[in-house]
Amino acid sequence: MIIEMINKLRKEKGITIADLAEKIGASHVTLQRNLVEGSKLKVEDMEAIARVLGEKEFYAAIIEELQTLEFVKMDIQNGATWGIFLVNDTPQMVGYVENLRLILYIKESDSSIYNRKKLEKAIGPGVELEDIKEDNNIVNMWVYQYRRKSGD
Repeated sequence: MIIEMINKLRKEKGITIADLAEKIGASHVTLQRNLVEGSKLKVEDMEAIARVLGEKEFYAAIIEELQTLEFVKMDIQNGATWGIFLVNDTPQMVGYVENLRLILYIKESDSSIYNRKKLEKAIGPGVELEDIKEDNNIVNMWVYQYRRKSGD
């Protein structure tokens, strides 16, 4: 997963393996073997690669890849579904789904990474993200209901 992510970021930035090897002070042959054949990368090399590719982007991509997302239905009202999104098993966001359209409610201070495809996949086939709204009251109310029902 990390090797694929490194190669994706590297290609997006137009950095060849030879350029990357030079920038991190590694052997081109060794880095080629690590990034193409999947050999083991040293931690020091991975940290150097992160600096070259942009640490913020590099670590955000890893977090996004490792993030699990589950949608738990809480209530159905007139054909519309309200539910909680569990991010790594923690209730964090609220979804309102009607006519295969998702409105996502987040807290104003929420700085999570939102992967549109993961959100839509967690709900089910055909659902598309329509809007993201900040509303602490809605999120707090549904998180409270979820915790009350689940004994959390």
